[in-house]
Amino acid sequence: MRLHNVAFRLTNIALWLSITGRNGRYWGTHLWEIEEGAPPTEPETRAAWQSVIYWSPRRFGWRPFEFRYFMRNGFVRPLCGARSNSASPRVGAGRPGNCERCEQIARQRGIVPLTYTEATQTSTAHAALMEEQREWLAAGRPSPWPPAPSS
Repeated sequence: MRLHNVAFRLTNIALWLSITGRNGRYWGTHLWEIEEGAPPTEPETRAAWQSVIYWSPRRFGWRPFEFRYFMRNGFVRPLCGARSNSASPRVGAGRPGNCERCEQIARQRGIVPLTYTEATQTSTAHAALMEEQREWLAAGRPSPWPPAPSS
């Protein structure tokens, strides 16, 4: 059995994210539960103006645990329940260990705290996509991708 090729979805994890208010005031690094998401599956063709050099299938631009837009409709509370008055905070990847309350709650609930880099490296969906991208580049960047199955 080849267990190193087994794909699985990461569940029960939380990411360390740093939050800054619109006015530039640093709010802190806390844990947020964010879904891994899924890459786009529909086949794509390139537009007429895109050359082989610049075109890339949209799915290769997908990244798991996309956090840039999850506070687009206002502040979302972290695990510790801390509040913020910021209407549109800026979110960035954070380092672990800033909020002890978040760590304590994660431990109690059995949630694994990860940095964004660790979560991306652990994602089997992302690893499979990067392997597919290497195959696409080796095949000379064909359009459309993936090629139609031969019967």
